[in-house]
Amino acid sequence: MVKSAIRILVIDDQKELCLFIKEKLSSCGWEVIYFTDEQKAIEQFKPDYFTIVIIDLKLPTINGLEVFKKIKEIDSHVGIIILTGYPSIDSALVTLKSGAFDYLKKPLDIEHLKNSIKKQLSHMGIIENVTCKVNTQIGKLIKKYRKDKDWTLAQLSQHTNLSKSLISQLEHARNSASVMTLYKISHALGIKMKDLIGDL
Repeated sequence: MVKSAIRILVIDDQKELCLFIKEKLSSCGWEVIYFTDEQKAIEQFKPDYFTIVIIDLKLPTINGLEVFKKIKEIDSHVGIIILTGYPSIDSALVTLKSGAFDYLKKPLDIEHLKNSIKKQLSHMGIIENVTCKVNTQIGKLIKKYRKDKDWTLAQLSQHTNLSKSLISQLEHARNSASVMTLYKISHALGIKMKDLIGDL
């Protein structure tokens, strides 16, 4: 089943974590909506809208597994990833046997979550949005050319007037680069902007 867009629903009572996940997954071109209230999430959930739902196992009023079951009753095709701060073999077996695609422990490794989503999209027959691939390739090339000049992040930062944090985020594909940012980096490194795009 192919949906028009990759939409991810996050259900977790920790707002900071929801915002963190939204920021990191949005950079991959995925639309992310979150609820800190599991009751509202169930009420607002509609079939054939979300591609993947990320659910915290320990929620204030309803167990995450119950939320999972209610969501699956509404849309049996949606993919499910379970998060937990209290991992155990028993809860992992129960959730995976119930049809969850993955079971991830907190504190959350965002790269692990991204990889899990990509695998699930592939498993569901959904073509992955190219934004993540583009960001990854550009990041690798920025790092390669920076290393070729034997520059640190701080040195590239000085030559571009871009923050070290931004350059690091670009190199690790955690952010998308604007055309102006790519121009500044390529100019500082003494290469053409197309060299940072590679064979995209």
